[in-house]
Amino acid sequence: MMKKAVIYSRVSTTEQTKGYGIETQVSGCKEYALRNNLEVIEIIQEDVSGATRLEERKGGLRLLELVNNGTVDTVIVWRLDRLSRPPQNEYSRLLTTYEQFSNRGVELHSVETGKIDGPMGAMIVFFKSIGASEERAAIRDRTMKAKLAKAKSGNWVGNGRPCYGYKKVGKGPKAKLEIDEFEASIVIRIFSMYLGINGQKKIPLRTIARILTQEGILSPGRSKGKGGAWYSTTIYYRILSNDMYLGNVTYKGFTVHHPELVLIDEDVWLKAQEQMAKNKKNSKRNRKHDYLLTGHIRCSCGGSMNGTYSVNPKKTKTFFYYRCDRKRVYSHIAECKGKSLRLDIVDEMVWRWIEELLSDEAALEEGLLEMTKQAENELEPTKNRISTIDTILAKKERNLSRLLSAFGEEEDSIIGDALQNEMRETAQMIKSLSNERKGLEDKLNQIGITSEKRDSLREIARKVRTKLDNGGTYEDKRYLLDVLNFEAITGETEYGERYLEVKCWLGEDALLYTADAGPAHRQWVRLLAKCSQPRPGSARQSGHWR
Repeated sequence: MMKKAVIYSRVSTTEQTKGYGIETQVSGCKEYALRNNLEVIEIIQEDVSGATRLEERKGGLRLLELVNNGTVDTVIVWRLDRLSRPPQNEYSRLLTTYEQFSNRGVELHSVETGKIDGPMGAMIVFFKSIGASEERAAIRDRTMKAKLAKAKSGNWVGNGRPCYGYKKVGKGPKAKLEIDEFEASIVIRIFSMYLGINGQKKIPLRTIARILTQEGILSPGRSKGKGGAWYSTTIYYRILSNDMYLGNVTYKGFTVHHPELVLIDEDVWLKAQEQMAKNKKNSKRNRKHDYLLTGHIRCSCGGSMNGTYSVNPKKTKTFFYYRCDRKRVYSHIAECKGKSLRLDIVDEMVWRWIEELLSDEAALEEGLLEMTKQAENELEPTKNRISTIDTILAKKERNLSRLLSAFGEEEDSIIGDALQNEMRETAQMIKSLSNERKGLEDKLNQIGITSEKRDSLREIARKVRTKLDNGGTYEDKRYLLDVLNFEAITGETEYGERYLEVKCWLGEDALLYTADAGPAHRQWVRLLAKCSQPRPGSARQSGHWR
C-alpha cells in the first residue's frame, strides 16, 4: 500500500530569481515521490519568509492539520530550509518540527537529503543547519566589510538596483553609477510640481502620482517588476525624502559625496523637506473628527474605507464620511463604484449594535466565554509546539546532566574532549529551545484573551449599560472594537438598498444603512442576510468577507 504524502513548497519574494521557484520545488518533489512509491494527495504552496514560524503561516497551518489528523504519512520538501530558516538564536525550530511530525508517526523526506531517520538524523540536520547558517553569516560579514571599505574609498558599492534617477554602468568591481537622463528628468519634474517651481504649478502628491501613472511613466517599483503605478507614499519616501539626489551615496551609515551625481540643488531639496514638514504638521492640526471605524470597515470592492470630509459652498457646515481608498486615493489605478457613507449614521448604527450586544450581562459573559474558546482554538498549534519543546528540553537537560557526570569521572583525555564537545552541542541546543519557547510564550500573551482583557471589556460594558461618560470615551470605543475583533463590510441588495455586514467575537448581523434619516429620528433596522442577495462583485460574493 502506497504511503500518502503532502508536498510542502515555500519561497520568499527574494528567492524567486535564484532558482528556488515554486515550480522547481514542486516538480522535484513530485519526481521524488514517484521514485519512492509515495502517493501525493495534496500540494501546499506559499510565498512567505522562512523566518516565519510554521504555525504562523497559512500553508504551515494546513500542513500541521494534515499531520495532526493522520491524513498523511509523509511530508516531502525540496530542502529542509523550506520548513524553517530560523534566526540564529532559535536553531531548534527545525528539530521541534521534526519531533511534531515524528510524534504523529509522520515521516519527513527531503529531495536533497532523503528520509530523515530518527532523532540522530534530526540532530545531524540540526547541526548542518547551524553550520550552514554560520557559514552564510561569515560570508555575509566578509562581504559587508569589503563593501564598506569600497564605500569609504569613495566608490559605489553597487548593492541592488540603482536608486531611481541613476543607472549602473559596468560590471563587477568596476561598476559605477551614472545619471539616467530620463529618470532624472522625472525626479526634477516631481520636485518642481511639488514646490511649484521651474514653470510648474504647485500640486499635491496624490495629483502628481495620478499624472505620472496616467502618462505611463515607470515608477521606482520597477525593481520588483511592478513598474507603472505611482503612489503618493512612493513620491514622499523614495523621491522627495531621498538625499541621494544631493549626490550623497550612503552605505551602512557611511556617506560619500559624489558631485557628478547631484540631481537636485541643495536649496530646492531643503525647501521640499520644509514643505513636507509643514504639510505633516497641518495634517495633524486639520484633523477635525475622530473616525471610530477606521481600520475596521471595508468597501464591497475589497478596499479599506477611511475618514474624509467636505464643506458646503458657504463653508457653514462640514460633513464627515467614510470613503473607499480605491476611490479616494488610488482612483488612477483601481476602480470602485461604491458610495461614501455618512460617518454620523454609520458610527451610530454600529455603536447601537454594540450596545445591544453588551446590554445583557448574561449574554456578555457567554460571549466572552465563546471569545476565549475561539482564541484558544487559534492558539492550539502554538501550544502544541510548546508542549513538544518541553518534551525535548526535558530529554536534553537529562542528557546534559549525564554528560556532566561522565565527564567528571572520565580520565581519558580523548574521551573527555569528545564528551566536552557533546556537552557544548547539547547546551547550545537547550539554549536554542529555550529561546524558541520564549518567543511562543510571548505570542500567547499577546494574542490570548487574558483575564485582564475580559475585565476591561466588562468595565466598558458597565459604562455602556449605565450610560456613564456618554457610553464610554472615544478611546474606550476604539479599544472595544479592537478587542472584539470588529469588522464591517458594505453591501447592496438587489433592490439597491445599502447595508453593513457587521461581525465581532460576540455576534454578527446585517444593518440597513438609511442615509436620509435626520439626527432626531434616525432609524436603523436589521436586514436578515437571507433576505438579500449580494450584488455581483460584492465582498460576500468575491470572498473579501471573512
